[in-house]
Amino acid sequence: MLKFIAKLFIFLTLSTSICLAQIQTENIASIGEEQKIVQTRQMMGTWAEITVYSQDAKSANIAIESALDAMTAVDSLMSAYKQDSEISEINRQAGKNAVSVSPQTFWVVKSAIHYSELSDGAFDITISPLVRSWGFFRKQGRIPPQEEIDQNRAFVNYKLIELNSEHNPLTPFIKGEYNRIKLLKNGMALDLGGIAKGYAVDQAIEKLRDAKIENVLVNLSGNMYAIGHPKDKEAWHIGIRHPRKKESLLGFLKLQEEAISTSGDYEKFFIHDGKKYSHIINPHTGYPVSGVASVTIIAKTAMEADALSTTVFVLGPEKGLKLIESIDGVEGIIVKMDEKEELSFVMSEGFSKRFVLLQQ
Repeated sequence: MLKFIAKLFIFLTLSTSICLAQIQTENIASIGEEQKIVQTRQMMGTWAEITVYSQDAKSANIAIESALDAMTAVDSLMSAYKQDSEISEINRQAGKNAVSVSPQTFWVVKSAIHYSELSDGAFDITISPLVRSWGFFRKQGRIPPQEEIDQNRAFVNYKLIELNSEHNPLTPFIKGEYNRIKLLKNGMALDLGGIAKGYAVDQAIEKLRDAKIENVLVNLSGNMYAIGHPKDKEAWHIGIRHPRKKESLLGFLKLQEEAISTSGDYEKFFIHDGKKYSHIINPHTGYPVSGVASVTIIAKTAMEADALSTTVFVLGPEKGLKLIESIDGVEGIIVKMDEKEELSFVMSEGFSKRFVLLQQ
């Protein structure tokens, strides 16, 4: 087991960056020479970026736009911030009625329950009442009184999500009328923030594969999937940098035909009396997780990487690493933080074999 003093989150070592524009394209050229094509779009409270290397820039741009549309559709269905989304309707009907939903929403919620069962509730999409109580939805962090935490913990229980479907949920993309979801207790609310971004990336990849795109990287706020490789490289190089020193690169790894995702305490947080409180809350305690700074997961799908990065963050180093090593095709690294804010990390054997350390 390797240990180093470090702290990390993902960024690209490539020269691509997300520009603040609705749609950006680069190097649009005729068929022939391989071109780098980049498009970005704002969604899910962040920016999506798709980078393609192709000899046919026109076809590549069409494919990218289709992929971005697929990601936007996921946002429209599953955002808790959009009043007309299916998730918002489920939340409004909590304790009252079941809500008919699309096969996509049904599949993501069912998958989320799977990760809840896998982790004994460390991952729980009913965490929303606690996240709201700590002020993260309003971006005004606060420490709620214990009575309020205890009250909201009563609404956090993935076992109180009722799913009904008249077709096999393992084939979720068959169109049907009987995908229904109900929250059994009034006051419950779903938040798919720990899994929907990864699913959106997978939806984009599906569109790009259908369009025969061979070299592409999809990035949605650190949830990535890579196919093929960029020009003059054998794979996509994904760098890992120190989160307290943005210009410092800890190391990198090569990514190809798989996904990667990071959850960190630096994404959303507030400081009270010198102590940092992050937005990742332990469903069992009702308090933000401490002792972990960051988790990076490599997996076969972006949805799995997304869900597991949050799951492992909550489980902590010992249980988290054990979970990583128990799942085929999953590798990971966990950054620990002690009371003196000194950092170290542990990683799975498979991750250590492909991670290139540049500095401690």
